[in-house]
Amino acid sequence: MTFRISKDRLAREDGQTTAEYAFVVSLIVLGVIAVLGLYATAVGDKLGSVAARVASLA
Repeated sequence: MTFRISKDRLAREDGQTTAEYAFVVSLIVLGVIAVLGLYATAVGDKLGSVAARVASLA
């Protein structure tokens, strides 16, 4: 009986599937963070140029 329970637990792939999903989600999160970092720099540069133009008009 004990051996059968252990064998059934080894046959289950729930843990492996969960780990795979966690890995894929972490890759997606890293990609989103990288893209947001790139956009943040571009938006910051644009706002700086707009601020410089407004300051030159005053």
